[in-house]
Amino acid sequence: MSPYRNPRVVLLVSLTLLALVGVWQPWRGLSFELRGITTGLDLAGGSRVVVRLDVTSVEVRFRAPFDPNFTAVSELRDHLADELLSDVKVLAVNQSTRTAKFEIGKPVEEDLLRRLVENFGEILSISREEASSSTMDEVISTLMNRIDPAGLLGVSARPTGTNLLLFEIPAMEPEQAKLLIEKEGKLEAFIENSLILRGSDIEIIYSVRITYLPERRLYRYELPLRISKEGAKRFAEASAGKARYPFAIYLDRPADALLIFDPSLRNQLAGEVRYPRVVDYSEERRQFYARISDYYGFYLLVSAIPIDPRGPSENEVALLQECRKSTSRAILLGDNLTFSEQTIRLIENIFENRVEFLPRGTLDISEWIFKACGLQSAPEISEGIAGKEEREVEITGTRASESEAAREADELKTVLSQRLTAKTTIASTTYIPPRLGAEFAEEIKRAALAAVFAIACMIYMRYRDLGIVLPILATMGCELILTIGAASAVRQTIGLAEIGGLLAVIGTGVEQQLIITDEVLRGEVREYRARGVRERVSRAFTIILTAALTTMAAMFMLLFIGFGAMKGFAIITILGVLIAVLITRPAYGEIINAILSWRLKRTGRE
Repeated sequence: MSPYRNPRVVLLVSLTLLALVGVWQPWRGLSFELRGITTGLDLAGGSRVVVRLDVTSVEVRFRAPFDPNFTAVSELRDHLADELLSDVKVLAVNQSTRTAKFEIGKPVEEDLLRRLVENFGEILSISREEASSSTMDEVISTLMNRIDPAGLLGVSARPTGTNLLLFEIPAMEPEQAKLLIEKEGKLEAFIENSLILRGSDIEIIYSVRITYLPERRLYRYELPLRISKEGAKRFAEASAGKARYPFAIYLDRPADALLIFDPSLRNQLAGEVRYPRVVDYSEERRQFYARISDYYGFYLLVSAIPIDPRGPSENEVALLQECRKSTSRAILLGDNLTFSEQTIRLIENIFENRVEFLPRGTLDISEWIFKACGLQSAPEISEGIAGKEEREVEITGTRASESEAAREADELKTVLSQRLTAKTTIASTTYIPPRLGAEFAEEIKRAALAAVFAIACMIYMRYRDLGIVLPILATMGCELILTIGAASAVRQTIGLAEIGGLLAVIGTGVEQQLIITDEVLRGEVREYRARGVRERVSRAFTIILTAALTTMAAMFMLLFIGFGAMKGFAIITILGVLIAVLITRPAYGEIINAILSWRLKRTGRE
């Protein structure tokens, strides 16, 4: 059979062309750039993000001795968790001194803590500068899964200091990295200001649905969730008799923050007509009020006050200082152009530099305020589910384009499925330039060409036959393209370690092709018939398969026990060996068999 019709050769050529198209992606423009490959920090740079864990550690001396089950410790832990709406851990218990140390996953003011603890005992010490090692490990693990769920990007993370974590993320812009990291994933759902659901009530997150709303010219995303039986029971009790009431769902509600806005913002609220929208501000409650229809609405559960952006009055300064007692940071609705330098300095002094800006950008007024408050959606409680133990709920939202809606829904799903146990703040984000730069890429190209030339010369000196040299080089090229294509398909980042894996794949590939060739060419060609050539190819495959299994066994061990660069090296090597055994070696065997069989027939005719 002609090698051009042989199924194994056809498979090799077809998959090579497919891999080449996938790596090159010519539909994105004709150039020599390989756009399907994600390169690592060494070649493409990336982001360095420092994350601060904002936790509060408190040591409490209890009034009464502990019972054998330490009931008082568990009760105080649950009490703090319920009142502060945060994760609380018990770090240490000393029965002889009646003391216990707790870690709260958010910053808490000392006055508030003392009021919460006074019925149990007295506070001995409070610390906000140190996170426990278990919390740091949990946050690292959660964020690593959020950023790089498959473990293929080569992300590295490590603690630095007592409450700081350092992440280095290849081929990702700092802003994108910041969006993924800074969200806690803390879900809260309210009916009439009563907390009904938390993130811990989520059991299953289903697939995202995107629909187009032609009347509004917007795309709506729906993220269905299944909640626990306990959560469904609380929903039924709270929603009884409240059909058409809003079910307000928040993600990372800044309950510890004070929103500060320009008083003129209130005059702009009347300009919007679609629901849900913010319609008013309550000075008594210090909260915005939103409606989902002409009859039903809800208060946004984040403290907010208007301040003259040019310079606060004495009454406004007093109000800021009063609000500081119950909040730990400030969020300014606007930027440094909205608020004067004097106003910003004053707020920074009151809040000890814990001040953030939230520019409006292209958002509507209501969308801007909803974003500041962490409101994700406020669906109406339908008559069919009011008062019932409904376990299927949805988080919804609308965006101008389908891609924006899909991206936001996917990010929301990722954040909810990887909830953090501690409040995090981005301390700094910086761009990491490529360590090796564009010059190194050019050097790699020159080295690759030199290596191919050297291999070609070595093979030619060994066999003195271009009919053997060219198939070996062609198969080697196909194997390299297939391995890179497979790495691109599984989204494996290509860095120095992965380049080392590619070199190992090429080296073993050429070696195995030489084994096949030597086995076939042992003795004089004219001594064999076509069937004898095929038998020798099969015998060579036994040797190759044994060597391949040994290599894969070693690489699988490295894959499971290794991390970072070692993992990337193992993945590339395993992919290369699998491609060699399943695709390129059988095809090369058919090619060399066809060449030598043709020569035998030709010799016989002569």
